[in-house]
Amino acid sequence: GAARVLVRRRRTAAMAMDACMQSGCNATMRENRLGPLPTVLLIGTRKAGTTSLSELLLAHPRIMKPHCQGPGRDKWPAPARMSMCVWDKEVRFFSRARTSGVDVCWYRRLYGCPPESGDQYAAFDGSPDYLVIPEEQIIDMARTLPPTAQLVAMLRNPADRFYSAFNMGMSERALTRTLAGAKGAIASQRPHAPRMSRELQEMSAIKARTAKGINYSMFATLVDKWVPCAPSCPDELSLVS
Repeated sequence: GAARVLVRRRRTAAMAMDACMQSGCNATMRENRLGPLPTVLLIGTRKAGTTSLSELLLAHPRIMKPHCQGPGRDKWPAPARMSMCVWDKEVRFFSRARTSGVDVCWYRRLYGCPPESGDQYAAFDGSPDYLVIPEEQIIDMARTLPPTAQLVAMLRNPADRFYSAFNMGMSERALTRTLAGAKGAIASQRPHAPRMSRELQEMSAIKARTAKGINYSMFATLVDKWVPCAPSCPDELSLVS
């Protein structure tokens, strides 16, 4: 009865997930539009030239970019549409999938299977926020990616990186968005409290932006988290400055 149907559904879902965790592109995966898992990942850091390096890599005919703006995007869960795969390089799967309602099958469908020509292809994911993800998400990443995956972290003088990121983040549009979010949070918590002055709101936004900028620039602490997951370092984890 209903119990058998439930067991059958769970078994089917488990088999589908097993298929999504396999490397390569066999006939079954092609039929289900499952591309390869990325083997070239640019994991950081923001404002260190990751966009330029991504564009150079994606100019190679056998580097596969994620199809972030393809058909079916309107069927993604709302959190994924809002914050994941906004650009055709930056999927943010390992940093945001847990809270966005998507799984590794969704990740693989962003990459089409390469032509069956015998040439070597590599799928690419350039998400600079991976460098700051917590250790449990790094472990998930290590379990998901194939053993051949190469991680590249581009670093920059921390002070220069912070200054560049701060200026970009405090642009008029970013500041307006940050203040709007702060207003909404305050209003929901204290509906009868007086509205914060614009000066206090700006100070709060600057403080939050400063803390985030400093966190992205603490390279020694950030890289230390990755070394246990890359036992052959630097073969699996490359640092570029």
